[in-house]
Amino acid sequence: MTVRKRGQKLFYGAVSSAFLVLASVYLYHNLPDLSSLPYVGAPYALALLAASVSVFVLLGQEQRILLRFYNTDLSQLESFSLVVSNNFLNYFPAKAGIAARGIYFRTTHGLPLTHYTAATISAQLIHLLIAGIIGAITGMLLIQTLPHSPALNSIIVAFSVLGLASAAVLMLARHISSWFSRSNLGRRFSALADAPSFASAPKPLAVYSTLIVLTFLLMSARLWLSFDVSGIRLSALQVLLIQTAAAASIAFSVLPGNIGIREGVIVAIGAALGLPPGTVLAAALLDRLSALAISFTCGPLFISRLIRRMQVSQQNRI
Repeated sequence: MTVRKRGQKLFYGAVSSAFLVLASVYLYHNLPDLSSLPYVGAPYALALLAASVSVFVLLGQEQRILLRFYNTDLSQLESFSLVVSNNFLNYFPAKAGIAARGIYFRTTHGLPLTHYTAATISAQLIHLLIAGIIGAITGMLLIQTLPHSPALNSIIVAFSVLGLASAAVLMLARHISSWFSRSNLGRRFSALADAPSFASAPKPLAVYSTLIVLTFLLMSARLWLSFDVSGIRLSALQVLLIQTAAAASIAFSVLPGNIGIREGVIVAIGAALGLPPGTVLAAALLDRLSALAISFTCGPLFISRLIRRMQVSQQNRI
């Protein structure tokens, strides 16, 4: 193991340990709030599950459109299966879902690893760019209706920086790859710089961006249901701001499934809006459970199906 990799493992271990300690302390002090998790009736449960399935469908559509830039066509069911399986496997160490999906694409569709890396980075950056735009605009609209809040001002600035930074990286990928040419970061951005230009296909890019916005809105609706059943009434702008920040947090996750990080962001943004932390955390957990119910129920079934497809592809090549 190289010194760099050993250092990375130590860093991730330290961050994970620090998070677990802080989470344990927080849960200890807020246990009374969490012990009164709301009862979710059948209508709410069905609505939450339907929203989760719809989110996975939209994410699958995003994946299909993005991979067409790399001459890779996926069926509707195949793409949906991959998204659910990826979400399930990402709860295992080292974000196993991302690695497994890359192996699947290379084995079944012949997608080179460099193209898969470029597609993954591109998707993340475009998501962050749109999250930055939506978050900044939502924050500026909210600040007109709420009392002066330095925390909300900071959130607007953070979203603006996120959007600008993502746009800059997308446009300057070639230069970034040369600046860090001898590192893993440089190799990743070299793949991104050599990827097909999105600017040359504005219509698919517009469809892809629209799907991302729809996904954010649908995830916001699911989070709104989670808040509503927890007894918190939020405006559309408030829940959109919270959800957009939660969606952006995935780019900075160092823990499997972004577990805890997403909830921490939701609680932090909720606190900036004057919401009770314990109840907000209960709503955030309910939101995660509604997605977990789909990925942990269907994920293993889809994985076995995808493995069989990989085996058939390998046999056809022999």
